[in-house]
Formats: sequence, structure tokens, C-alpha cells
Amino acid sequence: MINERTNLFYMANLGSEFMRVFSAYEKKDMIAVHTASIRAIAIADTLLKNKKSNAEEKEITILKEILTNFQNNELINSVRKNDIEAYFQPFALRMMSLL
Repeated sequence: MINERTNLFYMANLGSEFMRVFSAYEKKDMIAVHTASIRAIAIADTLLKNKKSNAEEKEITILKEILTNFQNNELINSVRKNDIEAYFQPFALRMMSLL
């Protein structure tokens, strides 16, 4: 069992929060979108503090921009739930294999 919170842990949890954001957005529940986005942004900020490369920083920054667009009800059409799920799935699977 993992005792420390690694970037893998945070990425898996960020993926869960993203799915909550998408679900709330689909239901047009902007309060839930906002609260899940706040949690997701906090996780992203933690990841930025722990970043190991400029590529990681760029990736997390893009994810934060997507969350901000959700909060402002300005979802970019090119961002689909399936794409986000596919992006985060390897992190969740890897995390589950360590438990």
C-alpha cells in the first residue's frame, strides 16, 4: 500500500474530479461544476509544485485552462469527455495496480 501521495496519486484523483466536472456540466449543474473545478484546480496546483519537467508544467497548465473554461461555462468543443477519460485512464489503472 502507498503511504505517500505521489504525482500518480494526484493524477488519478485529478481524473476523478474531471469526470465529476463533466458529469455536472452535462446536467447543467454549474454549482457542482464550480465546486468540482475548484477541487481539481487545487490538485493541479499541487502537481505544478511537484513538477519534474517543463512538459509536465505545460500539460497541467492546459488541464487547468480546460477547468477554467468549464467554470466560465465556455467549454471548448474540441474537449470531449471520452478524450479526458482516455487521457486519465492509465493513471487510474496504474494507481489501482499499486493498491
